Amino acid sequence: MLLIKAQFSNHALDLDELMRYPLTPVPHSLGTPDGFLCKTNKATLMNAILQDVAPSSSPNNATLFIQDGNALFHELTNLAPTFGGICLQLLDIMVSKKDFVFSTDSYFPNSIKGQERMRRGCCRKFNIDGLATRRPVDFKEFLSNDDNKMQLCNLLLRVWGSQTAASRLERCGTAKVVVSGRAYKLQTTNNEVYTITF
Repeated sequence: MLLIKAQFSNHALDLDELMRYPLTPVPHSLGTPDGFLCKTNKATLMNAILQDVAPSSSPNNATLFIQDGNALFHELTNLAPTFGGICLQLLDIMVSKKDFVFSTDSYFPNSIKGQERMRRGCCRKFNIDGLATRRPVDFKEFLSNDDNKMQLCNLLLRVWGSQTAASRLERCGTAKVVVSGRAYKLQTTNNEVYTITF
């Protein structure tokens, strides 16, 4: 609108001078005119970082599997009826990888990602009281709420650090979990799980 008015004004405006000033309340690189922050394309940044890096071959005997936990939440099928069962179901998937890092997103209030999720819409907050809490029928809708996912991540850390998970964790080598930006190493000794924060 500013550009259109500049063309019909009684006073001729210098477009070069006019374009030195922002046309929106927030620069387009930072946000949208309606106040939402812009999300960056991480894939483009990764391509730029790796542009001058020569590919290397990894040794066959030293493989560490890194899992995007939130992506795995959405891929789950044949879900267990309770949240405790879902946590053990996720652990069984990870233990089959032998050495793994299971990492979930961090959820900060007023973050760019949080604003993007709000724009997409979310369901009501669900209260997970414990392992025996029955999962909702629409698990995908449950995952659309950040508070719900945080509860699931915290429960998952609790279940994986319990004696129930010991026999499963004994079958793998390195087991690390990242929840809310904190990393935990899970070690088993004498059918007990020890959680080491680092």
